[in-house]
Amino acid sequence: MPLDKPPHDAAGNVEVHDHAGILADHGVIRRISADHLVDDEKTGGKRVSTMAFGASSGVNGGMSVDLEESIAEAGLDPRTFVISPPF
Repeated sequence: MPLDKPPHDAAGNVEVHDHAGILADHGVIRRISADHLVDDEKTGGKRVSTMAFGASSGVNGGMSVDLEESIAEAGLDPRTFVISPPF
């Protein structure tokens, strides 16, 4: 079922909110680009930077995500939202 539109302020910006239609057991997909990978001195490999999970700058900073539940309800494979289109 499609989510209700989020609340907006007088300027039309989405307000920070806890959307009632997104439940605790719903999966959230956050695409990570190579720009979000940093060297990990402990393992000698790479790790995802904490910046990948921070809000965007600005008063109403948010984060772009896809909701696994909504994708599956649309009859699509959520895995394709992780790998395509490639960064």
